[in-house]
Amino acid sequence: GTLSLRQRLFALILTPLVLMAILLGYWRYTVAHDTASELFDRTLLSTGLAIARDVAISEGDALLPSTSDLLRDATGGEVFYHATGPDGIYITGYAYPPTGGLKRDDPYHPIFFEASYRGEPVRVLQLTERQTIGNLTGDATVTVWQRVSDRNAFAYQLAVRAAALIIALLATLSLVVWFGVQIGLRPLLDLEDAIAARSPDDLSTIKRAVPDETQGIVETLNRLFQRVEASIFDHQVFISDAAHPLRTPLAAVQSMAEAARDARTEKELRNRVDELVVAARSASRVTEQLLSLDRLQHGEGEDAV
Repeated sequence: GTLSLRQRLFALILTPLVLMAILLGYWRYTVAHDTASELFDRTLLSTGLAIARDVAISEGDALLPSTSDLLRDATGGEVFYHATGPDGIYITGYAYPPTGGLKRDDPYHPIFFEASYRGEPVRVLQLTERQTIGNLTGDATVTVWQRVSDRNAFAYQLAVRAAALIIALLATLSLVVWFGVQIGLRPLLDLEDAIAARSPDDLSTIKRAVPDETQGIVETLNRLFQRVEASIFDHQVFISDAAHPLRTPLAAVQSMAEAARDARTEKELRNRVDELVVAARSASRVTEQLLSLDRLQHGEGEDAV
């Protein structure tokens, strides 16, 4: 079946809100992904600087407890690292770091890049500093990396939280809109019930109090009721008036028909039948005149309707 007025109005208001919520959800997921990337890159940079500091202080023997805690409690997942001293000698960390960093003009500027580690995509930071370890002085490189899947999972959690908030707000707004539509349409629905409760014989004007928004509708209906009632009255008067002109010709037709029935001779029967035909034509002519008069009086109003 067709939707009711309140359902159409509710859908009309809620549809753009739902579309806006979808756009906001997509935007929030994009922002969450960018936020997670920035946060994780900062974590990698902090971890790389801490490892480079520990390598310089301990000459590659061990990492400080604070650095170990940073590696263990890194936001969003495990952090891997690899450190080499001057001349590229291995110092500490995982044996085979991911490679693929781009060439850079400043060799001591930190560089981020994407690579693969054990078949998984990772985000990598390479940090090179001039250090002296023991009797050797040269460039020490620290490589720190983290799984991209950990970043995506963190971004997904942020997006889910934002989506839950948007859905909760949309549900609350839907309830508010529904009750607003119910309350706002109540005068129209009451007016509809009042009109539906009327019988075909009840054409009296609507006198109940209505809001200003529906005042024009009520006035138009009242004028229509008055016109219909006036038209019905005119037809009743016309029928009453038409009964008198028709009564005499019809009575004559009836009388002549009875006389023709009681005729005793064929000649008398023929004469009375001729008189009956004349009377019937007269009655028909009166009827046509009455119908023409009715069309002249009410035809204009019917065409306008």
